[in-house]
Formats: sequence, C-alpha cells, structure tokens
Amino acid sequence: MADEIVVKGAQVSLSPAPSAAGASIVMTSHTLSTAVSGPFVTSENMEALVESDLSAAFMGYSTPYTKASYVGGTLMFQSVKSVSNLSQLVNKNGNPVVLKKTTGTITCVPSVPANDVNVGPDATPMYDLDFSFTNAGQTLSKVDA
Repeated sequence: MADEIVVKGAQVSLSPAPSAAGASIVMTSHTLSTAVSGPFVTSENMEALVESDLSAAFMGYSTPYTKASYVGGTLMFQSVKSVSNLSQLVNKNGNPVVLKKTTGTITCVPSVPANDVNVGPDATPMYDLDFSFTNAGQTLSKVDA
C-alpha cells in the first residue's frame, strides 16, 4: 500500500484527546516548519520529516483554550507523547519517515491557566492533543508503507 511522505511545512490538525474531555482549543492547525535532521529525501527544496523532527516541529505551538466554565487560558507544547503509522520501509539512521497517515498525541501545559471566577485557575497540569495530517498538498513523494 503506497502512502505519501510528509515534508517540512506540512500542516497538522489538532483536537483535544479523549483524556482532555471538556477542553476546547482555538488553534486547531499548526504548520510543521523545522530544520530537519540533515539531507535525506529532497525534491524542489522540500525535505522529508522523520520521527525525531516532530518535537522540534511542534516547538512554539500554543493555543488559547477553554474548559467548561473556565476561560482565558493558553496551552503551550511540551512534548510528543506518541506517534503511530510511520513508514516501515523508509528511514534515515533508523528513524522512520513521517507519512500522511501518521497520527499521534502531543502534551501541552497551561502557560496561562484558564480561570473560573468562582473556582480560580485551572489546576489541570497538562492536556493531550491528538494530531493528524490533513493538507493533501504537503507531500514530497509516495512510498510503499
């Protein structure tokens, strides 16, 4: 089965993971602009992303969020929690290539906790956001997955 290799500049869509029930985010997409880990697959100055690039690619992601009666908060990216559906055939230095079907979860922490006037600041220490690739124009080439 062929799938498309994801490149620098691809966009992901984000939504609260089931564990973040009740949370709502504003910035539901993010462009993965990052310097990838060296020359690999390139075409027309586009470079393929590998699994280890994902953490740097999400660096700087932040989003306003709300939760039930809580308002006015901001979540910031902290780490990549999980990644699945990477290439099983194409890799660089043992690091699998990211494919259009790749999905995962990132962990974000409240940099500004949302506030409820009756309860106070949101005490939830972190939220998980699921990501997936949605931009069909993001791909470099096709590979057998």
